Amino acid sequence: MPVACYQRPAILALVIGMTALTGVTATSSISVAAQLPANNRNSQTIVDGSVRMIVTVDPPSAPVATPITLTLDVEAPKNANLFPQAIGVQNGDPPDDRLGDFEVTDRDSGTSIPVAGNADRRRRVFRFTLVSLRSGTLTIPPIRVSYQMPEMTEGPRQLTSQPFEVNITSLIGDDADPRVFREIKPLVPIVAPTAPSPILSIGLTAIAIGAVAGYFVLRRRPTVSAQAWANDQLNRVEQEWNQKQLSSPAALNQLTGIIRRFVEHAESTTATSMATHELIETVNQNDWPSDAVATLSNFLRLVDQQKFAGAPLGDDESVPHWIDQLRELIHNVSSASPNAKPSQRRGDR
Repeated sequence: MPVACYQRPAILALVIGMTALTGVTATSSISVAAQLPANNRNSQTIVDGSVRMIVTVDPPSAPVATPITLTLDVEAPKNANLFPQAIGVQNGDPPDDRLGDFEVTDRDSGTSIPVAGNADRRRRVFRFTLVSLRSGTLTIPPIRVSYQMPEMTEGPRQLTSQPFEVNITSLIGDDADPRVFREIKPLVPIVAPTAPSPILSIGLTAIAIGAVAGYFVLRRRPTVSAQAWANDQLNRVEQEWNQKQLSSPAALNQLTGIIRRFVEHAESTTATSMATHELIETVNQNDWPSDAVATLSNFLRLVDQQKFAGAPLGDDESVPHWIDQLRELIHNVSSASPNAKPSQRRGDR
């Protein structure tokens, strides 16, 4: 114990001495320390001046072919221009759909949203889905994000993460090694089955005919339009809300899924996987009524701010308000496009 008590002042004196010799101020030391990655195997924090980037890999260990999410959470002044590293670019020449040992199967550029409590700063979240068919300790290479601000006289500055190691486990057990011979199990006597009785054969035939007939009956059930399906789902959420089975964030999240699936089926688009600005641009190109586009834009941006920035939702009347607004949106869009594509079979949720 005396030795430990002595070492701390000595180390402190050494640091102070080196600081005085090199002319490095205490403030600079703190700035450098802030740029070091966080002490977490699946999360790193990189800070450069007023720009902060948090890189997260979740989960840090997974079986083969299991999706892994790589998240870049960048917070910067609102006048900063961000230039993230191109990851999973499909339209390149040649296409770049790999990141180190992983294949990039999906990406989401997110939406720039204000930081809660600080109107001068904004936050943008990038998400990438990674998959690997190899097992072992694989590496995600360093991730780079550049930024430029008006007051900077030189080129863009860059934030760079450290590599991540991800443990990908095999789905094949240790006993499946073809080089290891296992003892052959003894034979098990099997009693030959007796021939089925005529009554059993007739019963099995009747069951098979009934199953085939039921299949064709189910196939001929009428389909329900995207409008009818969406209204049915809105009625369900409204009922669960009135019975106090849903919180405001949960209700708004379900409403987001309903309206995105409505757009997907009505307009034959991949609306459920689009970022908000991409979805708004798509419905504009499909000549939606301007009031419907405005309602959809206001609703999705409200949900984005609540989800990513923790913006308050106000009183609980916001949920009934948006149910009515979305119901009117669906009616206006369906009236403008009477030949909207049917959604799915009756009874699906």
